[in-house]
Amino acid sequence: MLSLSTLKSSVGTLSRTVASQPWGKFGFLMALAAAVLLGRPSIALASFQLNISDGVHAPITITDNGGGDANGTTGIISTSNTIGFFTLVASTDQSKPIIGSAADPQLDINYAVDFNNGGGSCASGCTLTIELSDTDFTGIGTATATNGGTLGTGATGTFKAFYSNLNTDFTLDHQIGSTISAFFGSTSGSITGATPYSLTEVLTFTFPASGSTLITTGNANLSLNTVPEPASLTLLGAGLVGLAARARRRNSRKA
Repeated sequence: MLSLSTLKSSVGTLSRTVASQPWGKFGFLMALAAAVLLGRPSIALASFQLNISDGVHAPITITDNGGGDANGTTGIISTSNTIGFFTLVASTDQSKPIIGSAADPQLDINYAVDFNNGGGSCASGCTLTIELSDTDFTGIGTATATNGGTLGTGATGTFKAFYSNLNTDFTLDHQIGSTISAFFGSTSGSITGATPYSLTEVLTFTFPASGSTLITTGNANLSLNTVPEPASLTLLGAGLVGLAARARRRNSRKA
């Protein structure tokens, strides 16, 4: 960011430079604007990310096309990781541009989780949380979150979906619909407010503390039924009216 002294110096230099030029005040203002813009910090790029945590060890965060992502295609995160008693045997996660778009958002998690505490007991670290998040969505409407899969014996799970007008990954300030606790079902809710915004899916698994080896698999999806913009609705209505008029003229000629 430009310091005040640097900005003052730049303005002074610019004013002296343009004083004898035919640009006038307009040219001076354009040059001043350019100087200020060049001093602005760069804007961070949006990111599609997966986060895995067990509440004990350091979370594992994987960014699309970054370390730990076995798939080089933008919009797909494919990984296998171990954290504590858990092994994410396989996780294939998708977002735009592979599925959906900024105006028609979708997030999708396909997962297989292996829990093995070696026959001992996990007084802590028995809960695994998987979060998938992406930013820069613009579509407004009703979102539907759906989850389905199989839980290991004695295990429980929940699924939640969130959006945030702050447009930052893993920000959980607005829940979409209700919590799916039966681990099989769907819920819906509205996405409103400023755009762009971020979306986050949150899967939580809790396994019994006694020794066991359990595998949980499933799919979690979040998608949006976008509301057409007024201009689009107007064009659609005009098109329908035109088709109706054309049909009437055709029928009158036949008569």
